[in-house]
Amino acid sequence: MIIRELKMDHFGRFQHENLKLEPGINVIYGANESGKSTAHAFIRCMLFGARRQRGKGAAKDAWSKYQPWEGSGSYSGILSYEYQGKDWRIVRDFARDSQAFELVDESAGVSMDTDGREISDFIGGLTPVHFDNSMSIGQMAAEPDSHFAEDMQSFMANMSMGANEAVDVKRALQYLKDERRRLKNESPDARIEAVAARLEEIGRELPEMDDIYARQSEIAGRMKALDQEIEAVNRQADEEQKADQAERVQAARLIQQNNDIAEQYRAKKDELARAQARMQPEAASEQIREIEAAYAKTEERMRQVRSECDHVSGLLSGGFLRMLALALPFVVLALLCFVLGEQLNLTGGRQAAAVLILLLAGAVVLIIAGFIHSRRKGRLRRLMADLAGLEEKQASLLARCNIQSIEQLRVQGQFQQHCRDTVIRLKKELSQLRQRYEALQGPLKPYIEKYGETISTDSLAGEVTRVQAISLAQEKENLRKQYDKLEWQLERLMQLEAEQTALEEELVSLRARADEVSRELEAVDLAEKTVGEITEKIHGTFGSQLNDYVSALISQITDGAHRRLIVDRSFAVMADDGSHLLSPDRLSAGTADQIWFCVRMAASQILFEEKMPLILDDSFAFYDDDRLVNTLKFLKDQNTFSQIILFTCHHREAEALEGLEIPFNYVSLS
Repeated sequence: MIIRELKMDHFGRFQHENLKLEPGINVIYGANESGKSTAHAFIRCMLFGARRQRGKGAAKDAWSKYQPWEGSGSYSGILSYEYQGKDWRIVRDFARDSQAFELVDESAGVSMDTDGREISDFIGGLTPVHFDNSMSIGQMAAEPDSHFAEDMQSFMANMSMGANEAVDVKRALQYLKDERRRLKNESPDARIEAVAARLEEIGRELPEMDDIYARQSEIAGRMKALDQEIEAVNRQADEEQKADQAERVQAARLIQQNNDIAEQYRAKKDELARAQARMQPEAASEQIREIEAAYAKTEERMRQVRSECDHVSGLLSGGFLRMLALALPFVVLALLCFVLGEQLNLTGGRQAAAVLILLLAGAVVLIIAGFIHSRRKGRLRRLMADLAGLEEKQASLLARCNIQSIEQLRVQGQFQQHCRDTVIRLKKELSQLRQRYEALQGPLKPYIEKYGETISTDSLAGEVTRVQAISLAQEKENLRKQYDKLEWQLERLMQLEAEQTALEEELVSLRARADEVSRELEAVDLAEKTVGEITEKIHGTFGSQLNDYVSALISQITDGAHRRLIVDRSFAVMADDGSHLLSPDRLSAGTADQIWFCVRMAASQILFEEKMPLILDDSFAFYDDDRLVNTLKFLKDQNTFSQIILFTCHHREAEALEGLEIPFNYVSLS
């Protein structure tokens, strides 16, 4: 596999950044914070996805860590590579789905079906664990993680048996340990002992059941008899109380009627006193009636006078014109006689006489009309004087009562009449109340003598009888408690009886299970022994080959300072200096890094079907110059990796490669 190009469209700090890589060694230089680790992470995320976590880990997961800085909404990339002689392209849109990817066979122009599949289904052996522990080394992270040894054991087991990574040795051993623990926890021996002891205890208690049944029957008979006695006593008490309560209700009703009548009598007497206080003397009322009658008579006369005034005023209105209208015909006739005398056969003295007569007639009519008009004016003046006199008379009538209008006088009259009517009504009602009160005293007397002026409807009759019923009920309650106690004891014994049956069945099952567990434990012991033997055999097959490879590699890198490394069957690594076996943590940081580097190189040879890239992210920080040169020589001469991708923030790797005259592809991150 050769990675050809990284297209980081929107990933972390990168926007539309393309990195073209070549077979062989690629040195990708960048200062601190320039994005080297981001580019390294891009390769991993494109291969395996950027899994999103939940809860507290969500803020630190890869998906959140490498979201685009510019916040454009796009979060994607493309990785182009060559594998098995074909060109391929991986496309991922992390914003839409952090795990889904598109895989394109560019050589054939075909998009592969990736639904529910991983990149390992298309590139043999390429799993996240293999990637992280062999072909990819991060900053100061040369030591493989905790899953490395288990993964290598399982891989070698599958290789030795011709399987396709189907055997997981650690999980198999852990399963057997868990099975042993489970079987021991499920061992029924302690339970068998407890069940047997419990059955013996139950057998001692069950004979009590017959005695309890007999005592319950006796108590039930006595309780039934008590129920009958209590019912009879309560019935008698109810009848006594009912009779007494009916009498009390009747007495209370009569007393309430008596009190209501007395209260009504007092209220009406107070009302009568108030009505009488508001009444005026009869003389004042008579005066008001007389004034009201005189005022009404005067008012009637004023209406007549006003009507006559209106009539006379109407006649006077337009009087001059009417007089002219009466005289005008005579004047017109005189004019006609004067002008048309000849036509009318009037000549000389006859014409003059006719004109004179007509004019005199018109004058007489005017004189008569003026006389009538003058008399009407005099009549109108007299009527107006009469009207003024009547108004003065009305004012004097109102002044006698010291009021301003007749309406006030009428209101006073109506009020006094209402007061008189009220007094008459109240006197009649008081008389009726006295009669009702006197009629009630006879029936009420015996109740007053017995209960007094106040009486409660709550009856205490029958209480003595009820005391007897309470005593009987208490006796019954004591018997019930005894019965309930016996019932509880009986239920407990019945439960014990059911428990006895269940325990006997369980005991049979437990003994059968004990035999089964014993056989299963023997099978687990045999399986665990067999796995151990197989693992030892497998390591014997691969171990010497692995140890020879890592030993040759460490010797070359360290110039013979460390000649032999030993990798045991659990993939623990020790350095053999000829006298002691030293673990990497007892050596310098640089030497430890080189040991783990050798182990990863060996793992890469074993794990992958095809040569893979080696990705180094500032992995030589603890190397001195000599060991760096030796390592670069090894990387040039080795035949394990298809290409080397070396991320660095220093120039010494490029300078060392130039000094060794090793060709390389140089990429600078801005």
